[in-house]
Amino acid sequence: MSKAYFFTDSKRAARLQREAESWIGTPFREFSKAKGAAGGVDCVGLCEEILRVAGAVDRFTFPRTSADYQGHAFGDRLLQWMRGEIDDPQSKVLKKRFVEFGPKDHTYMPGDLLVLRHFELFHLPIIIDERRHFVNALPRLGVVRGTIQDSSYNAHLVAIFRAKAK
Repeated sequence: MSKAYFFTDSKRAARLQREAESWIGTPFREFSKAKGAAGGVDCVGLCEEILRVAGAVDRFTFPRTSADYQGHAFGDRLLQWMRGEIDDPQSKVLKKRFVEFGPKDHTYMPGDLLVLRHFELFHLPIIIDERRHFVNALPRLGVVRGTIQDSSYNAHLVAIFRAKAK
Protein backbone atom coordinates (compact mmCIF):
# COMPACT_ATOMS: atom_id res chain seq x y z
CA MET A 1 0.00 0.00 0.00
CA SER A 2 1.15 3.48 -0.75
CA LYS A 3 2.44 5.82 1.98
CA ALA A 4 0.38 8.50 0.23
CA TYR A 5 -2.64 7.58 2.40
CA PHE A 6 -3.26 8.53 6.01
CA PHE A 7 -4.28 5.11 7.33
CA THR A 8 -1.39 3.18 5.76
CA ASP A 9 0.33 3.74 9.11
CA SER A 10 -0.63 0.81 11.39
CA LYS A 11 -0.87 2.98 14.54
CA ARG A 12 -3.30 5.34 12.80
CA ALA A 13 -5.34 2.40 11.51
CA ALA A 14 -5.49 0.90 15.01
CA ARG A 15 -6.65 4.25 16.46
CA LEU A 16 -9.35 4.43 13.77
CA GLN A 17 -10.58 0.92 14.59
CA ARG A 18 -10.63 1.57 18.36
CA GLU A 19 -12.59 4.78 17.88
CA ALA A 20 -15.05 3.14 15.46
CA GLU A 21 -15.64 0.17 17.77
CA SER A 22 -16.32 2.53 20.70
CA TRP A 23 -19.39 3.85 18.82
CA ILE A 24 -21.06 0.41 18.44
CA GLY A 25 -24.49 0.47 20.09
CA THR A 26 -24.95 4.25 19.89
CA PRO A 27 -28.51 4.93 18.71
CA PHE A 28 -29.31 6.66 15.42
CA ARG A 29 -30.18 10.33 15.87
CA GLU A 30 -30.31 13.03 13.21
CA PHE A 31 -27.94 16.01 13.57
CA SER A 32 -26.19 14.45 16.55
CA LYS A 33 -22.64 13.30 17.31
CA ALA A 34 -22.93 12.02 20.89
CA LYS A 35 -21.38 8.62 21.63
CA GLY A 36 -23.03 6.00 23.84
CA ALA A 37 -26.43 4.61 24.70
CA ALA A 38 -27.70 8.01 25.87
CA GLY A 39 -26.32 9.77 22.79
CA GLY A 40 -27.02 9.43 19.12
CA VAL A 41 -25.43 9.86 15.72
CA ASP A 42 -26.27 9.71 12.02
CA CYS A 43 -24.09 8.06 9.37
CA VAL A 44 -22.29 11.24 8.36
CA GLY A 45 -21.76 12.43 11.93
CA LEU A 46 -20.29 9.03 12.79
CA CYS A 47 -17.72 9.27 9.99
CA GLU A 48 -16.96 12.89 10.89
CA GLU A 49 -16.16 11.98 14.49
CA ILE A 50 -14.20 8.81 13.76
CA LEU A 51 -11.97 10.60 11.24
CA ARG A 52 -11.51 13.61 13.53
CA VAL A 53 -10.54 11.55 16.60
CA ALA A 54 -8.26 9.32 14.49
CA GLY A 55 -6.48 12.47 13.29
CA ALA A 56 -7.27 12.23 9.57
CA VAL A 57 -9.20 15.53 9.41
CA ASP A 58 -9.37 18.59 11.61
CA ARG A 59 -12.97 19.41 10.81
CA PHE A 60 -15.52 17.51 8.78
CA THR A 61 -19.07 18.74 9.12
CA PHE A 62 -21.53 18.07 6.33
CA PRO A 63 -24.12 20.89 6.43
CA ARG A 64 -27.38 19.01 7.00
CA THR A 65 -30.94 20.33 7.17
CA SER A 66 -34.22 18.63 8.08
CA ALA A 67 -34.96 18.26 4.35
CA ASP A 68 -31.92 15.97 4.10
CA TYR A 69 -33.58 13.46 6.39
CA GLN A 70 -36.68 12.82 4.34
CA GLY A 71 -36.22 9.05 4.19
CA HIS A 72 -32.57 9.42 5.36
CA ALA A 73 -31.64 10.93 2.01
CA PHE A 74 -29.07 13.60 1.28
CA GLY A 75 -29.63 13.43 -2.49
CA ASP A 76 -26.50 14.01 -4.53
CA ARG A 77 -25.36 16.73 -2.09
CA LEU A 78 -23.30 14.25 -0.06
CA LEU A 79 -21.39 13.10 -3.12
CA GLN A 80 -21.03 16.66 -4.47
CA TRP A 81 -19.79 17.87 -1.09
CA MET A 82 -17.08 15.19 -0.90
CA ARG A 83 -16.03 16.03 -4.46
CA GLY A 84 -15.62 19.75 -3.64
CA GLU A 85 -18.55 20.75 -5.86
CA ILE A 86 -20.55 22.54 -3.15
CA ASP A 87 -19.99 26.27 -2.65
CA ASP A 88 -18.62 25.78 0.86
CA PRO A 89 -14.98 26.25 1.91
CA GLN A 90 -15.00 22.94 3.76
CA SER A 91 -16.14 21.10 0.64
CA LYS A 92 -13.09 22.48 -1.19
CA VAL A 93 -10.79 21.37 1.65
CA LEU A 94 -12.24 17.84 1.58
CA LYS A 95 -11.63 17.61 -2.17
CA LYS A 96 -7.95 18.27 -1.48
CA ARG A 97 -7.87 15.94 1.55
CA PHE A 98 -9.46 12.84 -0.06
CA VAL A 99 -8.85 10.81 -3.21
CA GLU A 100 -11.93 9.41 -4.94
CA PHE A 101 -12.05 5.90 -6.35
CA GLY A 102 -14.82 4.37 -8.43
CA PRO A 103 -16.96 1.43 -7.30
CA LYS A 104 -14.88 -1.05 -9.32
CA ASP A 105 -11.72 -0.21 -7.31
CA HIS A 106 -12.07 -2.87 -4.60
CA THR A 107 -8.77 -2.22 -2.83
CA TYR A 108 -10.39 -1.14 0.43
CA MET A 109 -8.32 0.00 3.36
CA PRO A 110 -9.13 1.30 6.86
CA GLY A 111 -10.55 4.81 6.81
CA ASP A 112 -12.19 4.51 3.40
CA LEU A 113 -15.51 6.33 3.24
CA LEU A 114 -18.04 4.44 1.16
CA VAL A 115 -20.78 6.40 -0.56
CA LEU A 116 -23.72 4.06 -1.11
CA ARG A 117 -26.93 4.80 -2.95
CA HIS A 118 -30.14 2.81 -2.99
CA PHE A 119 -32.64 4.58 -5.24
CA GLU A 120 -32.37 8.21 -4.04
CA LEU A 121 -31.13 7.35 -0.54
CA PHE A 122 -27.45 8.03 0.18
CA HIS A 123 -25.48 6.47 3.03
CA LEU A 124 -21.90 6.81 4.35
CA PRO A 125 -20.19 3.86 6.14
CA ILE A 126 -16.46 3.79 6.98
CA ILE A 127 -14.10 0.81 6.53
CA ILE A 128 -12.34 -0.03 9.81
CA ASP A 129 -10.02 -2.95 8.97
CA GLU A 130 -8.35 -4.90 6.17
CA ARG A 131 -11.07 -7.56 6.33
CA ARG A 132 -13.45 -4.98 4.82
CA HIS A 133 -15.55 -4.53 7.95
CA PHE A 134 -17.16 -1.15 8.38
CA VAL A 135 -19.30 0.69 10.87
CA ASN A 136 -22.37 2.71 9.99
CA ALA A 137 -25.33 4.34 11.71
CA LEU A 138 -28.74 3.12 10.59
CA PRO A 139 -32.23 4.24 11.60
CA ARG A 140 -33.78 1.76 14.09
CA LEU A 141 -30.41 -0.08 14.51
CA GLY A 142 -27.98 2.65 15.51
CA VAL A 143 -24.25 2.10 15.03
CA VAL A 144 -23.55 -1.42 13.82
CA ARG A 145 -20.77 -3.30 12.09
CA GLY A 146 -21.11 -4.65 8.55
CA THR A 147 -18.98 -5.95 5.72
CA ILE A 148 -18.69 -4.69 2.17
CA GLN A 149 -18.84 -8.29 0.95
CA ASP A 150 -22.52 -8.25 1.96
CA SER A 151 -24.35 -7.80 -1.38
CA SER A 152 -26.91 -5.48 0.23
CA TYR A 153 -24.06 -2.97 0.55
CA ASN A 154 -21.68 -3.92 -2.26
CA ALA A 155 -24.33 -3.59 -4.98
CA HIS A 156 -25.03 0.02 -3.98
CA LEU A 157 -21.47 1.39 -3.87
CA VAL A 158 -21.12 4.67 -5.79
CA ALA A 159 -17.71 5.95 -4.71
CA ILE A 160 -14.86 5.41 -2.24
CA PHE A 161 -13.05 8.36 -0.61
CA ARG A 162 -9.62 7.76 0.96
CA ALA A 163 -7.79 10.26 3.18
CA LYS A 164 -4.40 11.38 1.86
CA ALA A 165 -1.40 11.43 4.18
CA LYS A 166 -0.84 14.76 5.88
